[in-house]
Amino acid sequence: MAKVPLLEGEEIVAYFKDGKKHSLLLTKEGWIVMPLEHRISNISNLSRLFHVNDIKKIHMKSKIGLNKISSIIVNCFCIISIFYACSLYVSNFGYTNLFLSSEFIAAWYDYDPITDKILLYLFFTPFITIFLHSYFVLSKDRLFIDYVNRDGTSSSITLEKRHNSILTNLILITILTGYLSWFFFAGTEPNLERLDIYLLILAIFFILVNYGPDIKNEFVFWKPRKQYFSVPNEFISSPSLGDFYCQLKNFLPLVEEDGKVAIDRRNTDFAKSLPDTKYLQLKKRIESHDSIISQIVVHYNHIFLSGTPWLSCGAVRTSTEKLLNYRVKLILPKEPKNKNLTDFRNLLNKHDSSLTSDILRDIDHISVLGNNAIHNMEASTSDYISMLEKFVNVLDWHISHPPTSIVNHDE
Repeated sequence: MAKVPLLEGEEIVAYFKDGKKHSLLLTKEGWIVMPLEHRISNISNLSRLFHVNDIKKIHMKSKIGLNKISSIIVNCFCIISIFYACSLYVSNFGYTNLFLSSEFIAAWYDYDPITDKILLYLFFTPFITIFLHSYFVLSKDRLFIDYVNRDGTSSSITLEKRHNSILTNLILITILTGYLSWFFFAGTEPNLERLDIYLLILAIFFILVNYGPDIKNEFVFWKPRKQYFSVPNEFISSPSLGDFYCQLKNFLPLVEEDGKVAIDRRNTDFAKSLPDTKYLQLKKRIESHDSIISQIVVHYNHIFLSGTPWLSCGAVRTSTEKLLNYRVKLILPKEPKNKNLTDFRNLLNKHDSSLTSDILRDIDHISVLGNNAIHNMEASTSDYISMLEKFVNVLDWHISHPPTSIVNHDE
């Protein structure tokens, strides 16, 4: 997966990559996004698909525990088989370089039962066991997500990935590499014989250094693994669909109904009473400017995520304040900080020639209803829709009339 730079405030908490190299990422703010490569500065490289609040139904079909336990059993069996073959070799041919003693080579060319047994337990038994386990025992993990698009239509997405064991893959690579190296190097010049051993030692060292912690995590299955990103653009090498699902559940209010997991919508009932057509139109207009507003008001999406009308009204007021604060800083860079919405409104009224009386009334409307909602912890659905409509007007005005500094003109 390509590494993309993140803007300030962006943080990835989980990601998943399917077999087709398509990647989905989950941000700290609850957005499901895809990485998008471009060279435009100050524009996010994360393309938003939908928010966790838009999820209607989520279902994970997996045998995570069974897959993991069966992998552990297969890995232990293969390791025991390999060590048993090595013990047979040592007891019959001594502590010489593996597969390179003249006695072993002569016995193998004569089809000696001991050499056949060693090859059986060292190569063929682990290989056949891993092959059968991978294709006939392990099941695919599937995650089904139903969500609402920005236009209000319903969509669904299915993520799937076959269970993957790092240790199993390493065992398979080791036995295949060992068999091929023995087949090509056995009976050759002494220098090549020693090279074979050196390569084997280097391979083991590389495996332990790079995959040691991951192998340990496969056996310590009773402890949950943390898949957070310590560095924003540093991604784990082998993402698990189960880990992605666990991180996604942290954002959802899940309850158990009749033995099945469902999303608790009791705190968002007020959204059902909203006039669908008007609400969706306003939401779509705001989100159409996502690339711009998300750089100014990082958490603006809380306008649509709050569980009650008064919280939503508070989010609209705060978003308006941050938007006007940003505009004031561009027009009056030398103005003191820590001002409130009323101060920003007055400064713009005095210094921003593009500010019209209609936009001024919209700002006052947002200020009054927002203050009432926050101080009284009460608001109606109509108040929320009204503030949302005024906020769209202010946002459209800000974008259509880019602010410019007037400091030089004043001086």
